[in-house]
Amino acid sequence: KYPPDEHHFIPYNEIKTKCIMRCLKESVNEAELKDEDEEGVLDGLKIFPSSDRKEGGRAKERKISLVVKKVREWRRLRSGVKDENGKFVQLSLEDAALKVGIAKKTLDDYLLQLRAGKKYGFDLEANKNQNIGVLRAFVRRHKKNEKEKKKPKSHSLTFPLYTSPSPPD
Repeated sequence: KYPPDEHHFIPYNEIKTKCIMRCLKESVNEAELKDEDEEGVLDGLKIFPSSDRKEGGRAKERKISLVVKKVREWRRLRSGVKDENGKFVQLSLEDAALKVGIAKKTLDDYLLQLRAGKKYGFDLEANKNQNIGVLRAFVRRHKKNEKEKKKPKSHSLTFPLYTSPSPPD
């Protein structure tokens, strides 16, 4: 297959996409593994071929329903659960993130987006099958509107550059 000889190279984006798909397939339990369709959807995670995204853009988009599920599980593990022996175990945020299978930084961001979406009135139930980008755009738009409302209106006051001293009385 690749490379056919020493003078040919594999495009980086192609390697990256194939590696992501392989890693995802290995990380998901066989019971949870769904057949990959022609668009590259795997367990609620959509992999975009390099031609479908802007340079430097995201390679994966999760569905809002999956994000809510994963964040809820992450926070539940942090709050504490009983293990198989009935002992109460409370995990750190990092360990809980490892158990959920998503980076802590990403989960923190998702939680922030979900809280902001709730604050601005985003309907999670109606948009549960949308990609998380829909929520991000909603929050961004509302934050911008809120910032514009708080911004004081600038009044253009003109002052004379030179004023002559007033005559003494």
